[in-house]
Amino acid sequence: MSAVEDWAELTGTAALLRASGVAVVKVLGVVYLLCMAWAVSQYLPPRSARQIVTSAVLGNLLNPELTIFFAFLPQFVPADAGQPVRRCWRSAPFSW
Repeated sequence: MSAVEDWAELTGTAALLRASGVAVVKVLGVVYLLCMAWAVSQYLPPRSARQIVTSAVLGNLLNPELTIFFAFLPQFVPADAGQPVRRCWRSAPFSW
């Protein structure tokens, strides 16, 4: 057993995971992240909605992962497929 597994057994976390699945851990994770976001937001200066949207759009457009993803995705779409752009979009991880 690893140290993490030993710690989980010692604190009862392993039993909690076995009994309730992963749902409890997910909910606790969400609560933790919301608390962290609230705590950080208390120290940030107020910004306008325009500044927030501009920052978000630039952050997403300049993200190198997006460029790499769309650079390699077309090789997995057949060349004779109808509407290749739509097929790329549907096979993307963010498509619903």
